[in-house]
Amino acid sequence: MNRLPVIQDEAEGAAETFKALGDPTRIKLLGQLRSRGACGPDTGLCVCDLTGTLGVGQSTISHHLALLRRAGLVAFAKRGQYSHFWIAPRARETILDLLEGVGL
Repeated sequence: MNRLPVIQDEAEGAAETFKALGDPTRIKLLGQLRSRGACGPDTGLCVCDLTGTLGVGQSTISHHLALLRRAGLVAFAKRGQYSHFWIAPRARETILDLLEGVGL
């Protein structure tokens, strides 16, 4: 009986990550970060670096990056007044673990 809350927590975490991956703009953002070499704090990209390539505004990009960050797929650091984002070190493993967890 103690296992049920853990299963519920795992399911909710998995659903949040799947939701983060379920939007074309967020998939494009991950692709942009990857293709532009944003893989760590020294190579992170500012929101302003991403707005022109996706055809959406800065606030929309920021919203999508926040969802990806909450799902553990991107990381960020503040530099002055700007936040720089990159693909989280364990993003690939997070996605693979989720797929394994649901039997795929």
